[in-house]
Amino acid sequence: TGEVIELYQKTRDKGIAKLGGDGRKRKSVLFKNLAVEIKTTQERSPKLSAIASPNFSIFEYERAFGREKVLPSVTYQIFRAHKVFAHVDEVEFEEFISRVRKGYQDNPYHNDLHATDVLQMCHFMLLNGLKETAKLDSLDVAALLISALIHDYQHPGVNNGYLQNSKSDIALLYNDQAILENFHVSQSFKLIWREKGCDIFCRLSKEESKIVRKRIIQCVLSTDNARHFEHLGDLKNLISAFDIKGGKNAEMVINSKTGLTEFDSKQKILNICIHAADISNPTRPFAVAYEWAKRVIEEFHLQGDAEKSKSLPISMLCDRNVGTLPGSQIGFIGGIVKPYFEALTILFPKFAPLLENIKFGEEEWIQLKEKGGKQNVYN
Repeated sequence: TGEVIELYQKTRDKGIAKLGGDGRKRKSVLFKNLAVEIKTTQERSPKLSAIASPNFSIFEYERAFGREKVLPSVTYQIFRAHKVFAHVDEVEFEEFISRVRKGYQDNPYHNDLHATDVLQMCHFMLLNGLKETAKLDSLDVAALLISALIHDYQHPGVNNGYLQNSKSDIALLYNDQAILENFHVSQSFKLIWREKGCDIFCRLSKEESKIVRKRIIQCVLSTDNARHFEHLGDLKNLISAFDIKGGKNAEMVINSKTGLTEFDSKQKILNICIHAADISNPTRPFAVAYEWAKRVIEEFHLQGDAEKSKSLPISMLCDRNVGTLPGSQIGFIGGIVKPYFEALTILFPKFAPLLENIKFGEEEWIQLKEKGGKQNVYN
């Protein structure tokens, strides 16, 4: 008992030192001003898609708020909605979010807009069955949202295959295993714990910090696309094991009969969902999905150009002289995204609007391909 009291006292004293003499939570001036700007912008732009909408358009937000404010403005709204600041220090987070945004490079696709979009999709999922089904507590929710925010932090604009083939320093550091994913989460925790003013977890106990760190590491590592079929298999196994249909019996996924601890049962669902959010571009309205498709292919082509210049094997979809944009998307949707969200919608029926957008978008891409014939429409 004495050790517990001592640990509590140390944690409380640390918190008071960070927060102020009376121990009350500090408030961020940036977020206070941002709250006013968000309200004003929303009043000025009544057609701006709702922050919780499956039809959310990050590009609308970019036009309304300006590029520099998209990530902090969306993050602020979502973190407030889920009471994340009950665990995260608001003033430390102000510096942290600024550094995170600057840490995202100016890549065509893997940038601060993509991170914000994945964060918003996780927000939609939490509001539409994920939180209740996975029995997530507030710390679990905070860990998922922070994971989404940092999941591609400092992304160099090339994939794991390129890093491995080029024998890059980070490929050597992580022994070719989930190279980027390990890099993103490692750099993020270096920012949190090594850089002054960025310790967003300064109010957490040691045990809470360990739990959050473990959650975030596993969430970010699960965004490695090499694990796609592992996640799909886990999802299908859960649906089959508990005879889940239209969401019925979904609550059983967090169950000792799975052979997993409660922590690991929750983690499996979080891994499945953050991966879904990371590949969710085709779940958006077609105009939004089309813009994302152009950006990701441009980044692929830049990688292909670099591969050619270094006489490396050209990765799939990275040769700008081979294939078409519609063709690439039809394959991605039909082989990857649609089967995944079909299974996910069995577990979470309220995700149905996402699947509807996928099917509509697939038909649009098929029509575009038929109109273009064999012509290379990348150009």
